[in-house]
Amino acid sequence: MKHVANTNELRIENARLNTRVTELEDVVSELSALVKHFEELFKLSQLKRFGASSEKSNCEQISLFESACELQLEAPEATCTGRFCMPMKRVSRC
Repeated sequence: MKHVANTNELRIENARLNTRVTELEDVVSELSALVKHFEELFKLSQLKRFGASSEKSNCEQISLFESACELQLEAPEATCTGRFCMPMKRVSRC
């Protein structure tokens, strides 16, 4: 009779342990999802911090400067060097 009681106790313990394993697997999957989420947030913050700067010029912006230089070449008080046009003297405003 002791053998049967021991078998029943083992079955109960086995069921309890299987339930605990299932609970722990759920926790692991939740934590894995959180890790992935925070890795993505970290990547995005690093990209935002060290990624392409908004101060870099693109082709359209450069063409705006070039066309402005071409227009200013006709004016005698402006000089253009490369991409930028600089007035030779300031115009005083009253």
